[in-house]
Amino acid sequence: MYNTIKMELYRMVRMKSFYVIMLIMTAMTVFGTWAINEEVAYNKEEAQKTEQSLNAIQQGVGENQEIEDIMDGIEAAQQSPGENQEEAEDGDDIMVGIVSEMSEDTDFSNVTVLDTAFSNLSGMIIALFIAIFTVLFCGADITSGYIKNFVGQAKSRTRLVLAKVISIGIYTIVMMLFYWIVQMVSNGIFLGYIHMGDVGSCVSYLAVQTVLHIALAMLCLAIVLISKSTVTSMVFAICVCGNIMSVLYMGIDFIVGKIGVKDFSFSTYTVSGRIKMLEQTFARQDGIETLAVAAVCMILCFLIGSVVFTKKDI
Repeated sequence: MYNTIKMELYRMVRMKSFYVIMLIMTAMTVFGTWAINEEVAYNKEEAQKTEQSLNAIQQGVGENQEIEDIMDGIEAAQQSPGENQEEAEDGDDIMVGIVSEMSEDTDFSNVTVLDTAFSNLSGMIIALFIAIFTVLFCGADITSGYIKNFVGQAKSRTRLVLAKVISIGIYTIVMMLFYWIVQMVSNGIFLGYIHMGDVGSCVSYLAVQTVLHIALAMLCLAIVLISKSTVTSMVFAICVCGNIMSVLYMGIDFIVGKIGVKDFSFSTYTVSGRIKMLEQTFARQDGIETLAVAAVCMILCFLIGSVVFTKKDI
């Protein structure tokens, strides 16, 4: 078993896609942090304009028309957040695609590493890279014919699946730590400082998100074993990470609602839904429920993948 895991890890680091995906993820993280820095600068500029407008009103500077224009601008700025919030709360709107957004509670005068990491992790950007590599890594065995030669020498096919699961878990942990380091460096370059935020929240959020990403990688592994097709598995990974599956989830919610179950949300029982829903500072109950969803997904994926891999001809 130990030698099988070593072999899988050796194959993993020898793949070109291993380094290409890390490079692309680094570039995306750097670009995303630059965009966040632009957003921070914009919010600071708007705050300064608002402060200047208030000072002008208090000092009685300007003509009456100018004061009325200023007041109208302030009222519009005060009303727009509420309108945006109502639109965000409208459950009929579905955001299809990879959407990276800062938390509503973000303090733009002191953006932490946790804030920027939240935008990328909840936006499924890192999950997409992990899912793509998982499909490429596991699908390479089938497409190259390597697995046919190796399966005959193995005592148990289940051990082979377990070895892949452990290897993918190690890969996911390494990628999450690597991303965190890149995010810290990017914050230092573009924001000019590196503030981690609350250490306990950082550790808890990163740990739970890592477990969720491992569960997502195992789901992609199970799809590869079931379909024996890299293309099908890749399309599935992109649909999950690109929020396209939300259309299906919404249909399930509609059907369940017609049956009579109120306030049902199928996405809360999915790994991708939990990745998006997890808050920076989540309650203990939310953390337990999230880990339970991830654990159930991992167990089912391992069992189904093992059964299919054992029964099917390779």
